[in-house]
Amino acid sequence: MGALFGIIEDSNSKMTQALVINGMLILMIVCCLPGPAFCIILDGFFFGFVKGFALGFVAEFIGYLICICLARTCFKTRIRQMMMESAPLREVLLVCEEDSTGKFLVLFRFISLPVWLKNYTIGLLDLEWLQTVLIFIPAEVFYSGIFAYIGSKGRLIADALRKGDSGKAVHAFSGVEVAIVGVSVLCVLLVILFGWYEYIRRRKALTEGTCHESTPLTAEERNAV
Repeated sequence: MGALFGIIEDSNSKMTQALVINGMLILMIVCCLPGPAFCIILDGFFFGFVKGFALGFVAEFIGYLICICLARTCFKTRIRQMMMESAPLREVLLVCEEDSTGKFLVLFRFISLPVWLKNYTIGLLDLEWLQTVLIFIPAEVFYSGIFAYIGSKGRLIADALRKGDSGKAVHAFSGVEVAIVGVSVLCVLLVILFGWYEYIRRRKALTEGTCHESTPLTAEERNAV
């Protein structure tokens, strides 16, 4: 990650910086690699909050769509087989399959699981494209926003420290900003906890042979396994 930061910082072209950061972000999402959050922080660091958020969100969305397409076409059988061979991954997939309404899937995107796991799991479900896109938006708006904000403030602090202005670095976050971020993080933590509660409750129901919705999303595929 340090080498990536150095390469980006040495570039004088904003276009090149955007392509490198967000190209890496898409690659990490599609290839199941760690580090997407760091790339969005870099977007905020080099482009500011608004542009960084926009770039990060669009790149996340592109990566998400690629994962969905791969999970529904050429890699459909392979991805499903891989998830079924792993007990934890199989459990995640089966729990999500029991949600025919899509309501739990919105909470599922907030749960602290690898982004590639959430993307490919949703890709294996029999959802309409509009529903698939709508499920993506709430969690990614928050995560892209919070990481881009951290990156933008990190740039202000770094610039202040380079100039020897430690006072400006200390006061980079105003009281109002801290309060807003604190409340936002608290609300999302509550959503994450509720998501985990719902996930555990559904997993328990699945283990006991019951389900919360009448029609699983991928009933035909599930019966075939």
